[in-house]
Amino acid sequence: MVTDDPMELVSSKLVQEASELPSIALVFTAALGPPLWILGWRIHRALFVAASTVLGGVYGLIHGPTLGMYPVVAAGLLSLSAGGLSLAVLRIGVFVVFGSLLEFAVRGSVAEHVDDQSQIWLRVTAFLIGGLLSLACYRFLVIALTSFAGAFVLLVGSMAFAVRQGELDTIALASERPRLITITWIVLGVAGGAVQYVLETYRVKDKKARDPAIEMMKKLLKSRSSE
Repeated sequence: MVTDDPMELVSSKLVQEASELPSIALVFTAALGPPLWILGWRIHRALFVAASTVLGGVYGLIHGPTLGMYPVVAAGLLSLSAGGLSLAVLRIGVFVVFGSLLEFAVRGSVAEHVDDQSQIWLRVTAFLIGGLLSLACYRFLVIALTSFAGAFVLLVGSMAFAVRQGELDTIALASERPRLITITWIVLGVAGGAVQYVLETYRVKDKKARDPAIEMMKKLLKSRSSE
């Protein structure tokens, strides 16, 4: 039975299609999900660079002839260029994405109840505010995004693997109890975000404790107090 529950995050169709993927795809999911869930903030730059490099290389292989180059040459140049520029445009991309999300929310709720001129100002203002907030709360947003994305990949991959092994009918579970699946995803996302925050707090404290400048300052203060 297919449900139209608004809390349905993981549909039975999605689980079924995921279970039909090649084994290498499920292995990739198992390898990517947990690190993204627990260590998303630590590895998000490396993941972004790797994804940009791969996408640039694939684009070069496909469209190399149209660019007047051999596919292999185009793939190499575009992959290196995309990987090198990825970190430079990362925060710009975050600004655009979250600005667009807030602009979309305002357009769908408030902006449609005012005149056209006010709509333009509201949408532009919402876009800029969303972008600025994303930069101010960059670490929190990355932790939240990676923890919930990792939880989603981990959840879908686990359910698909259970179907593949025949241990549990997670397709029926996703269809009959969508709220349970959604609540599980939320709990996993919050737990992953909390773990990431704690790990990052300890890392920052440890980094400060090992900072040579701080150690030298402590020695100077201790010597002065002893005098």
